[in-house]
Amino acid sequence: MKPITLIPDEILKIHFALHREIDFEPNTELLTKICIDTHQKFVGKTVDISTIFTIAAEYGVKLAHFDWSPNTNRAAETAFAVCMIYLNSYGLSLGCQNQALFELMRENCTTVNKFAVRLLCEYLEVIRKRHGLTGTAAELIRLAEASINPIKNQTQLFDIVDNIRSTFTVDSSEEFHWATND
Repeated sequence: MKPITLIPDEILKIHFALHREIDFEPNTELLTKICIDTHQKFVGKTVDISTIFTIAAEYGVKLAHFDWSPNTNRAAETAFAVCMIYLNSYGLSLGCQNQALFELMRENCTTVNKFAVRLLCEYLEVIRKRHGLTGTAAELIRLAEASINPIKNQTQLFDIVDNIRSTFTVDSSEEFHWATND
């Protein structure tokens, strides 16, 4: 099975669903470049835990760091939502309430690899807590790999978007950003 990659329209739909913003002029050329670059980078890969988290991180970091939207705070929120929706589309449930993870994604020095590892660690912690497990990281990764279950239809994607919106509690305001980084 080949990994799912997104197109600009899907990212814009997520942005509009999250922010209900209609007077918005995205840089569609840059958004298209992000999507094409991501697709080309992963076109020959197979779906595994590493690939899924790396693609999710790729969307999160690139959408948060590049000026595809005139409103950088909303763009960062959309980037985080896209990242989480990507994980959820494979049955890897992670919500949008982790402010520290959001701030890490926004940091200019954050690389895709650094963010992918942090995403995976956060997901393994969710599994550990949810199931009361005390195993090693390798055991938790095997459990995560066994739980990969790509969505089968569009209705499931709408449910994922609704779930992400309901868990979206990160704050991208400048005041909050500076307060957490002081």
